[in-house]
Amino acid sequence: MATRYLGELHGIEIGASTQNSFELRRAINVDFVDQADNQQQGCPPAVVHVVALGDKLPFQDATLDYVVSSHVIEHFYDPVKALREWYRVIQPGGYIFVIAPHRDRTFDHKRVVTPLQELIDRSTGRVKLSDYAMRPGERVEPGKPDEREPQFLVRDKAAAKMAEGWPRFTSDTHHHWSVWRTDDFLELVRWLKFEVVEVQDVDDKIGNGFTVVIRK
Repeated sequence: MATRYLGELHGIEIGASTQNSFELRRAINVDFVDQADNQQQGCPPAVVHVVALGDKLPFQDATLDYVVSSHVIEHFYDPVKALREWYRVIQPGGYIFVIAPHRDRTFDHKRVVTPLQELIDRSTGRVKLSDYAMRPGERVEPGKPDEREPQFLVRDKAAAKMAEGWPRFTSDTHHHWSVWRTDDFLELVRWLKFEVVEVQDVDDKIGNGFTVVIRK
């Protein structure tokens, strides 16, 4: 599906330090590190052409044909900011091609789907990183196969009482901040008023995620 939409276009892949490659010949790889890590075990390292934050890209407005990301959007604390940034850099007629892990087909299957309002609150600053508490004694790491909730949002006095003594987040750990099923992610995209041109509830890359294709 990625080849069908993007194969002859010029664009970027976000978060390709290790890569189950899409074999897109005209793709530039962007990552916030310049060497492979262990997030996609068994996959070969990719050449990182541009070191940059995925939600703060060093590209001018409307200069790319596409942005593609696979199992990356869930690692952004503020996916609204990331999606808006990807939309900014693609030209009219260009694509955002997202594969995200499906809540029911990954190690997140016992977690609660992240509500749209919580994502909006993160983006507007109503909810801050420090409003999330971490379970005592736990290290939250990218891709860590933990079925429990890695973060707890302290919204009110009752929640603060429950999380008394729990450490608060002071930096972005890039774990799975958000959890979606296909329809939940589509709710976010429609709230952003982006045009969706195709959806796969089961992605044709690996099958543990869903695919959403957005056109500008």
